[in-house]
Amino acid sequence: IAICDYLKIPPVDGKSRVLGHWACYKVETSTADEDETARQVSSRLGLNAEISYSDVASKAAQVGKKRLAVKLLEHEVRADKQVPLLLKLGQGAKALGKAIDSGDTDLIYHVILNLQEEHSTADFHMIMRGVKLGASLYTKYCSQHNTAGLQSWLQQEDDWQALAAHSLKESYSSGRIETRLSHLVTTQEYYRKSKNDFNLSVVDETTKLLNHQTKLEEKFGRVYLNLSLHDTVTQLLEEGEYKLADKLRSEFKISDRKYLWLKVRAFGKSKQWSELANLAKSKKSLIGFGPFVDVCIEAGCKDEANRYLVLLNNEDKLRYLMKLEIYSEAAELAYNLKDVEALTSIEVRSVNNFSMLEKVAGLKQKLQSSR
Repeated sequence: IAICDYLKIPPVDGKSRVLGHWACYKVETSTADEDETARQVSSRLGLNAEISYSDVASKAAQVGKKRLAVKLLEHEVRADKQVPLLLKLGQGAKALGKAIDSGDTDLIYHVILNLQEEHSTADFHMIMRGVKLGASLYTKYCSQHNTAGLQSWLQQEDDWQALAAHSLKESYSSGRIETRLSHLVTTQEYYRKSKNDFNLSVVDETTKLLNHQTKLEEKFGRVYLNLSLHDTVTQLLEEGEYKLADKLRSEFKISDRKYLWLKVRAFGKSKQWSELANLAKSKKSLIGFGPFVDVCIEAGCKDEANRYLVLLNNEDKLRYLMKLEIYSEAAELAYNLKDVEALTSIEVRSVNNFSMLEKVAGLKQKLQSSR
């Protein structure tokens, strides 16, 4: 070392190289206790980044000093050198921990897959169980690349919630209705074991809806699968299948208010004006009568919309008269309501209608005079 310093040889080629050779010779020839040898070597080398502890540990492993090699690797700062040798020395759990500490995802997956290959399923799961982040990454890997492995792992962990989520995902990735229903039944069982009553009820309703949709497709030859409950009911209403829609409403406990909304929208979209009119015969609508006007306007049938104006309160009626561009009647109502702002809005909209402008101006003048 003194010669290297005297000749001013760069450390990487001089002092560090000499120390590295010394350390390898030390571990190879030392007859002292391996713990003591490890202490002596680490004390002499320190935290010199130019000296590879993994090279020294590798030499120790070559001469059968496995315990010494593992201790020396504790001082290796480069995870990409440390972790592979730990695996080679059979220190799987320690290698996984060091890989996780490094934050190198590729290195972590390398260790996980190596452990899976080298150990029995039971032993592998035991190792993974002891490292929380490693277990999470393994779960993520299996969900993307090894669904069979994922199911085995989750069953070992009694993770019924995750198993249910996996089974539910599998059901929607299947194109065959029988397979989908089978997965949903399995999902129900997992949610039952996890005592997740809410999700269990949701999946139960999903299964029932899927069975109904299958029968509807067989009966009518039209697409119902993958529709939501509300879209299924809406489609039946649009197609005039009122009894079937009522049956689904009853079985799935759709509220009166929601069912009325679905009916109004369905009848408006499919232009079933007589059915829509029958709904409006109720003296009090749970959703008001504005939606009746809206669906008529959306369908481009303003004449149908007009028949419901009489059912609206004055404020709503004024708003819809303007929406329907019935400005003369709107102006009279705005005057009765003393709504100057509405009269001004009618003026703006009637800029090319001289007679309407004249009428509105007169109404505004009468309001000002009455103050």
